[in-house]
Amino acid sequence: MQRIATFLFTFLFAFVIGFAAATAAASEPDQPGFNLPRLGVAGGVALPLWKAHIIGQQVYYQIERADGVMNDPLVAGYINYLGHRLSSVAGGPNEPFLYFVVKSPAINAFTLPGAFIGINAGLILATRNEDELAGVMAHETAHAVLRHIARGMAAAPFERLVDIAMLIGALAIGVANPDLAIGALMSAQGGAVQRQINYTRADEYAADRVGITILARARFAPEGMVRFFQLMQRNYAFNGYQIPQFLSTHPLDLTRISEAENRARNLHIKPLPEDKNYALMRARIRVLLSKDLYATLKYFRTQAHFQSNPWYRKAAIYGAVLCLIRLDKGQRALRRITPLAKTYPNILALQLARARALLSAGKTRTGLRELASINNLFSGNRAAAMSYAQALLNHDQPQKAARVLDPLVYRNPDGYDPGLYHLLATAANHTGNKTLSYIAMADYFAARGQYKSGIIQLDFAKRRPGLDPVLKERIRLRRQALEKAKKEARKLGFDQSKSK
Repeated sequence: MQRIATFLFTFLFAFVIGFAAATAAASEPDQPGFNLPRLGVAGGVALPLWKAHIIGQQVYYQIERADGVMNDPLVAGYINYLGHRLSSVAGGPNEPFLYFVVKSPAINAFTLPGAFIGINAGLILATRNEDELAGVMAHETAHAVLRHIARGMAAAPFERLVDIAMLIGALAIGVANPDLAIGALMSAQGGAVQRQINYTRADEYAADRVGITILARARFAPEGMVRFFQLMQRNYAFNGYQIPQFLSTHPLDLTRISEAENRARNLHIKPLPEDKNYALMRARIRVLLSKDLYATLKYFRTQAHFQSNPWYRKAAIYGAVLCLIRLDKGQRALRRITPLAKTYPNILALQLARARALLSAGKTRTGLRELASINNLFSGNRAAAMSYAQALLNHDQPQKAARVLDPLVYRNPDGYDPGLYHLLATAANHTGNKTLSYIAMADYFAARGQYKSGIIQLDFAKRRPGLDPVLKERIRLRRQALEKAKKEARKLGFDQSKSK
């Protein structure tokens, strides 16, 4: 069953994710230097932006509900920092980008309609430096700004749009449960959908061409994309028939690699230094994915001694510390992380690791004091606030936890962080503030596309006694927004009765 699911997962990605209709081959002219072609307009009709956004959003919600999104705030923050560097110089339609990490060891990345870009955790681990990771993300960003998948879907009859979305969503479900993916594929009428979106190499060439220019404008080394392509090709040659998933969905040939290499060579830029968080987040992801922490700890110990890059050796120490904390070996973790945290006081990941090590070692008062200091130093940062609030909850201080989280919610306009809302709901519930708990749970459900459940929570909130007029109006407006989102999703055929 697992092999069948893996085959279907790879096969469908090759036809659906990141490609356009055969008639929608990109036709942007080559331009020298840092000039980008006009993006998002050439190559035929595409779905309207609002429709593409709702479809992409609903598929993202399917991945979220299947527990496929890695919602770790440090990892999410870093990936969206990289994504913003790329999308801010990419041009194209005026639409918000969301970059997210998928809990899958497979080496792949994909673009959904509406500029939702998924990067598998396995791909991040497969890259060897930040330029390679940025290269893949720039390629997917180019697919989004060129609106490749939106063009392919525009050719489909209205009633086929949901089938296409279901097919994409089936892949998402397969991240967490391959058996569920097979059932979803059966209901998605994949064959009919497959005929609506045909894979074209022209789209891949266009995404390479535009992506390399985006890399240069964002001050990454354009060669990073080429080096990762070459790495994937070598892996394929070594593995024989076991083709990496990245090559199934982004087929390479010598001509394509050669063209990308020539284009990168002709862009003479001075890349910015690699962000230190790249190596730290790779280590963090490895721990988050680990099913054998002792084996992972051994891996990091080896890397800490034999890794040639000095900073990567330090990142291996950070990874080992995270393993030790999860293994409840706080004293050992504290000894290893303290020198690093003192040397790099402005790196949030290291400061949070030291605070967690203090708590794990039983130094509760000092750990909470350090988390409070970190939250003040990195004011408004989700990872800092959520780490502090979680620790306060764990040590029976829910009032403080709610005070830390409440202002953060108002600075979270995108609404794609269900963990934040769930944490606030838990803290509010422990303080006895049922109204705030209901509102936060409504936002939690909304962040997973479960509008009906969110509306039910708001109905509970508005029936609470003693509500002041301002709060009543806030609840009314929020309920109105969820009703509108529910209707828009239903209009495109997404059945809310299945997700409540």
